[in-house]
Amino acid sequence: RVEKEVARIKEEVSRSNQEDVEKIVSERVQNELERISEEEKKNKKKKKEKKISKHEDATTIFDFMEV
Repeated sequence: RVEKEVARIKEEVSRSNQEDVEKIVSERVQNELERISEEEKKNKKKKKEKKISKHEDATTIFDFMEV
């Protein structure tokens, strides 16, 4: 009888630990996805700024050539 109780408790602990591990992994994956998403947004913004900057440079060169 004691052995059955010990086995049941071990099973509960094992199941609980597995759920905790799955929860932690899920949270970490979600955090990583959010971080990657933020980085991609920043990179897109930088690319847009570079394009604008190049356009402004080109405009300045043309303005200079007209003079």
